[in-house]
Amino acid sequence: MAHRPPPFAALRAQEAACRHRSYSAAAVELGVTHSAISQAVRRLEEEIGAKLFHRRGSAMEPTGSSLVLAAAYAEAAGLVDRALRQVSDPSPNSLRIRAPAQLARMWLTPLLNELGASFPGLNLCLRTGDASDGEFDLAIQLQPPRLGFEAQALVDPALRAYASPELLRRLPLGTPEAVLAAPLLIERDGADWAAWFGAAGVKVEGSPQGTRFDDSTGLALEAAIRGAGVALGDPLSVRFALGRGELVPVCPAIAAEGQPIWIVWRTDHAKAALIEPLVTWLCVHAALSPPRPALARLSA
Repeated sequence: MAHRPPPFAALRAQEAACRHRSYSAAAVELGVTHSAISQAVRRLEEEIGAKLFHRRGSAMEPTGSSLVLAAAYAEAAGLVDRALRQVSDPSPNSLRIRAPAQLARMWLTPLLNELGASFPGLNLCLRTGDASDGEFDLAIQLQPPRLGFEAQALVDPALRAYASPELLRRLPLGTPEAVLAAPLLIERDGADWAAWFGAAGVKVEGSPQGTRFDDSTGLALEAAIRGAGVALGDPLSVRFALGRGELVPVCPAIAAEGQPIWIVWRTDHAKAALIEPLVTWLCVHAALSPPRPALARLSA
């Protein structure tokens, strides 16, 4: 009797749910409803005759069978993806790099000249946004790596406060209390600033007040460079602004815990000979100390 083809759609839903430990998070990643994930998992359980998840509070804990299936699907999907790229990619020297918008603008873009000199003939396609769709050869991301990928943490993810020299000439910001009274540049819901003031031992009533930005594209740091207020930044995003003397640390001993910054790739990628040296190069440059700012710029 002929075997039925593998239920790839259901396996894709199961792998995402296994990775996230959540049907809801898997639904968001795949662009479907929570019900669609639940039904796909239920059909898969009926087909194989094994339980795939147990509910543990708000989390869905995968069984051993579920982990085996998820690993197998991730490997198979990777094989198909690499085969498609191999037959459709007209340029063997091209790589797609995906990174969050802020890191792409503030850290990767200033490295492009040096990167090009170090890797002559390499053609890069730099994309911004979420790497969860898999459309990349190398990703810099804040999310934990998926099954089937190698990953390296780039830097200490601590968030520190920064302001322009011009703002610091106008406002003494030597204490956390002074920072609280300064114009703050706040991303999203202000949780990062709440954590920073918590690390400083300063009690803040309600949410920190200031100019808010609905995303994390680097606009808050650019506003800080222009003297509009104090912003929080990770070590990579502020590196070149520090080196140019456009930003100065504020209360540098205080740091909030940030999200780890990962560089993610497949070691069995068809272009591993291009990717792995680039991974090493980026890791080295992530670990470098920021260049010293020009004295003339600091005293201007």
